[in-house]
Amino acid sequence: MALVGALAATVTGCVSKAKAQAQARAAYIAGQQEAMTRMQQAQGGGATVRINGKVQIPILPWTIGLTLMKALVTAEYGGVEPAQILILRNGLASRVDVKKLLAGEDVPLQPGDVVQIVEPQTGPLQAQPQP
Repeated sequence: MALVGALAATVTGCVSKAKAQAQARAAYIAGQQEAMTRMQQAQGGGATVRINGKVQIPILPWTIGLTLMKALVTAEYGGVEPAQILILRNGLASRVDVKKLLAGEDVPLQPGDVVQIVEPQTGPLQAQPQP
């Protein structure tokens, strides 16, 4: 009786050769896809940075080493010296010291960042006199 129970346990745990190969192939493909996804994430595949302000190219592909100054040059910023620059990251806004940025203290950007450039106010609007 013990031999029959052992045989039954062995038979139910067996997998056909074709099924084993299919499982191995599926595991290999899943591993390859996961590796490609990780590589793309590490290289910023598909990730972008958005620049809101007077720029010619508002959406830039994020790359490793992308900084705020590089992004402004790449986006072709055409305004005057900004009054304020904000970086929105994960729902939080961080203020950039414009004077320090212009003095060479660059700020690294991350995938998904949104840069908001605030221009200085030119003064209040003057009401036109009514005739």
